[in-house]
Amino acid sequence: FDSVRQFLNSNVPKAILERASIDEFFLDVTASIEDDEIDSEAVQQAMEQTSTVGQKETIAGEDPEEATTMLADDYERARLERGCFVAHSIRTNVYEKLGFTMSAGIGTNKTIAKLSATYGKPKGQAVCFDVEWILNDTPVSKCRNLGGKLGSAVQKLLPPSATNPTVGSIARYLSLHDLRKGLSS
Repeated sequence: FDSVRQFLNSNVPKAILERASIDEFFLDVTASIEDDEIDSEAVQQAMEQTSTVGQKETIAGEDPEEATTMLADDYERARLERGCFVAHSIRTNVYEKLGFTMSAGIGTNKTIAKLSATYGKPKGQAVCFDVEWILNDTPVSKCRNLGGKLGSAVQKLLPPSATNPTVGSIARYLSLHDLRKGLSS
């Protein structure tokens, strides 16, 4: 953690580092990736070392004509690619200094980044350009904070037709009102 903090102080001073556990942290580099000084060739090299999660895929059983996706637009994609560069730089620095490998997930928020990291393991990184795909591919129990009692309670609110419930099922079948009502009792 200290090595990452030192690297950030020297190279990405606007980053916000948040420890999640002894071996996990979240990093918000939003303010840092707005900087036009990031070399596009370095970003491209980092992208070559990054897995892409669910880009332009269709959820099984859905009609491709009717499937709606939340693919990143060009501006968001460029920001995520710059985030890949920062993650790759940190992972390389930690490996060179300490000999430890790290996995990283890059996304538009903590949850999407955490879910994306799974696709970069072990010792790699993955970026999510398609939020809907990853939500529909992730079982409710695998989503942060939905693996325990809360996750079980949410799954009980889903209709019986929601077999193999995913995080996307929650949005598809339950409104905020349904969740509040079902979880307040």
